[in-house]
Amino acid sequence: HIGLRRVLNWLKLPIKPLYGIYFNLRLKKVQVSQMKAQKKVAKKEKIRVVFFIIHESVWKYDGVYRLMLHDKRFEPIVVVCPYTTFGEEVMLREMDQAYLSFKQKGYNVIKCLCENGHWLDVKKELQPDMVFFTNPYFLTKKEYYIKNFLDSMSFYIPYGFMITNRPWMQYNQFMHNFVFKIFHESIFHQKQAQKYSSNKGVNSVVTGYPGLDQFLESNKDDKNNPNNVWKSKDKKIKRIIWAPHHTIESEENPFCYSNFLYYYDFFLSIADKYKDSITVSFKPHPILKAKLNKHPEWGEERTKGYYQEWENRPNCQLNEGDYVNLFNESDAMIHDSG
Repeated sequence: HIGLRRVLNWLKLPIKPLYGIYFNLRLKKVQVSQMKAQKKVAKKEKIRVVFFIIHESVWKYDGVYRLMLHDKRFEPIVVVCPYTTFGEEVMLREMDQAYLSFKQKGYNVIKCLCENGHWLDVKKELQPDMVFFTNPYFLTKKEYYIKNFLDSMSFYIPYGFMITNRPWMQYNQFMHNFVFKIFHESIFHQKQAQKYSSNKGVNSVVTGYPGLDQFLESNKDDKNNPNNVWKSKDKKIKRIIWAPHHTIESEENPFCYSNFLYYYDFFLSIADKYKDSITVSFKPHPILKAKLNKHPEWGEERTKGYYQEWENRPNCQLNEGDYVNLFNESDAMIHDSG
């Protein structure tokens, strides 16, 4: 899209009308391919479904996956993709963490990176009939992004209940416009898609928010819940989640949500001051550590030491990855994201 805009600008041609024609032609071509895929899948006795996941904590398809798992017509597979933004070490750590967690929960899960170092060609080797994406951003290899599956039945559920006033981010990225169907949280969100998406929200379907299923179905009996991940089992001790965002960039950056650099010591001091009455879980965004490792005033050694502080103090704990049980057994949460 950027390349096309540059060419039109160089030729001194009107960008908006010509780009609109180009977009509509491309969208129509993709929709025809998707309709062909839908007709083909409808005739199949066994439907293979791939769920792409980059960060474990962004997983919102548990209810959908479980329904497919218990339907003999479907064969669901979770495919762990590489997070390529912050180098190989972070990529491998994130992939291993997600893979092990899904494996322990009994999912049918595989990694894109094979034992022999070969990157899995999902389209060729797994031949999925349907693909579900968990993130609209270009954070992984192009082989595992929507552009490689424009001729497939593809789906997306927003990874969060969208409330931030950033319509381009939430309704008008490439994923939003070219995925076969987006399942929206509410009628309000569908209207936003119709207003801000270049495709006018033609692929929008209102379903409610599947990400809530796992909370409604979870075991809330604290005494008998084997999944209680809090250090303190005493209900008199209040359990507080501190979940700082990763956007620690300068204030000039439009995505500077996070207050972490202002409050990192404060939360430890609060935990110390009220050590007899609270337990605090440090539940950072999965990208925060990678950014701190590269921060000129932090670096890997300081970051590692800080994370260990949360692991080692008696009334503190570090929680990375899945958050459902942590949230279900908590009393309060403090966060600074959208």
